[in-house]
This record gives sequence, C-alpha cells and structure tokens, in this order.
Amino acid sequence: MDGTVALSQLNAGGRGRVIAMTLPRDLRHRLTSMGLIVGTEVTCTRGARLGPCIVGVRGGQVILGHALAKNIRLTLIADPGKKAHAHTPTP
Repeated sequence: MDGTVALSQLNAGGRGRVIAMTLPRDLRHRLTSMGLIVGTEVTCTRGARLGPCIVGVRGGQVILGHALAKNIRLTLIADPGKKAHAHTPTP
C-alpha cells in the first residue's frame, strides 16, 4: 500500500488531506470551485461504503457519490491519541 486511501474509504469522523484527484477535467474544475483542491483538509461526516459521502470542506459540506469519492486520494490525518478512521475493503 502507498500510504494513501480513497475518500470513499474514510469513515465518519475520519480526516484526510487531498493529494490527488483522478477525474475528468470538468469534474475537477467543479470540485475546485467548491473548495476541494489538492492540499485541502477534509473531514468525513458520513462514510461512503456504497452510497454518498458527506465531507466537510473549508467550513462547508459537500456530498459526493461513491464513484466520484473513490477517485479522490487522501493521506490520513490522525487526531493525537486516536487512530485514523478508514476502512479497508474486503476482497
């Protein structure tokens, strides 16, 4: 594993920093206009194992579908004294 997770793997309460978005240009532009850019910290309000993912971004909230969220890569940010929140898909 390369030390990153997809946004779709982030559990509720988990935090991460966006490091890459593998999306078509028009979708990247739309997300950028909503504040979701590389380097931005996000907090998962609701996980997206199969359905939509709700994330806090720059003081607001963005709802992303699972297919979109799985193409956004994060590095996890752990709260001091707590383990980072992400789930690993089962094969």
